[in-house]
Amino acid sequence: MRKVAGIEAAVPPPVLSGLEESKGRVSGPFGAAARLGVPASTLESKIKALAIDKRRFKSASPSVTLARDLPREIRELDRRLE
Repeated sequence: MRKVAGIEAAVPPPVLSGLEESKGRVSGPFGAAARLGVPASTLESKIKALAIDKRRFKSASPSVTLARDLPREIRELDRRLE
């Protein structure tokens, strides 16, 4: 048994590893379904039935993080230059 989303559920390790490798993406050429060789709709149903939160496998994009932090970094640089 593996604890998933606050409940006890038997989650096949390939499902979790597929989601980890694809960073939470289920469908498409780089999705977990393609990696596992199953239809995306089947994997989506399994994810829903097992109450897996696929958002936990997504990582923040470095460009998004940098864009978000840019104004703060500029303010810090301005303070140093004063």
